[in-house]
Amino acid sequence: MKNFSFTNNKKVFFIIAALVLVIGICSFIFRGFNVDIDFIGGTTIQLEMHKELSAADLDDIKATINAMEVGDAPDKLYTEEVTEEATEVATEEASEEVSEEATEEVVTEEVVTEEATEESTEEATEEATEEATEEAAEETVLPKILAKPQVSTVQKAGEGTQVIIKLLELDSESRDALCNILAGKYGLNLTTDLLGVNNVGASVSSDLRTAAISAALIAILLMLVYISFRFEILSGLSAVICLAHDVFVMFAAYSLLQIPLNSTMIAAVLTILGYSINATIIVFDRIRENVKLHSKDNFDTNVDLSIKQTFRRSVNTSLTTLFTIGMVYFLGVDSIKQFALPIIVGIFAGFYSSVCLSGNIWSALKKLFNKKRV
Repeated sequence: MKNFSFTNNKKVFFIIAALVLVIGICSFIFRGFNVDIDFIGGTTIQLEMHKELSAADLDDIKATINAMEVGDAPDKLYTEEVTEEATEVATEEASEEVSEEATEEVVTEEVVTEEATEESTEEATEEATEEATEEAAEETVLPKILAKPQVSTVQKAGEGTQVIIKLLELDSESRDALCNILAGKYGLNLTTDLLGVNNVGASVSSDLRTAAISAALIAILLMLVYISFRFEILSGLSAVICLAHDVFVMFAAYSLLQIPLNSTMIAAVLTILGYSINATIIVFDRIRENVKLHSKDNFDTNVDLSIKQTFRRSVNTSLTTLFTIGMVYFLGVDSIKQFALPIIVGIFAGFYSSVCLSGNIWSALKKLFNKKRV
């Protein structure tokens, strides 16, 4: 570590950060996010299964939900693909029937030419097709199941396992149909085993999204003001860049690992923002002290010295936090794991940004602004 220079290898650190940025953007484009009903609205169904469920059991429940398509049975639910197919079939059938009727009516008239027959048939067909399309669309617009239904468990000692199923918002008829299908397959009594059915409306989801964005922006703004007041504006900017890096890495993890994006994300992001800024401030404090003690040395030298002096402390703090949150992840239930995993990723990102990026970004910004002044 004595012979290693953090400032001389800043290009390597910046390239690694850029690669993570590219991977994250690609994941956002091609994989997207597994958005929970907290942010898009939907239905939550909670059932008591009376037994401990394995991952295979949860996958089987998801497969059961995904297999529910339109059919002759009234207890089956419509999906988006089936709705489109039903619309097309209904349109074709209606078009054929109306074409035949229009042709017969035109032929029975006293004076009929072949051109009139063809024109009348075409006009009647077009009008009937439009009407049939509208009617079919109205008849087949039913609730659709979430493309990736989320199924999690809540373990209760001695009382079996509760299953929480999250879907796009369903009406009462569709919810009843889904519950009846699951009850029939897994031998449940809905009177006692159906623990709750809740709907989250679109307006509530919009409020949650606004609250999440506002909370993160306010936190970052206050941190910028505090660091700028305590150090200087350039250090504040570098700290904000590091925070943006950490948040981006967390969202990349949400996308790559398809972690449900729900209200716990707000707490996870704010936790990492506070953790990361604390580690960054410690490095900046040491840089400020070394600049005063070694005023003859250039800024890069003091930055490198400060990072080395705080490196052991940063490692110990990160490892201690990782041990704690790691135990929460490995011993917790699914809902806790969905909260703990992004924090684990954020701890690594925060360590990297505070040790490898923060001081180097501050140094790069000073050089950039000094050149502009000259």
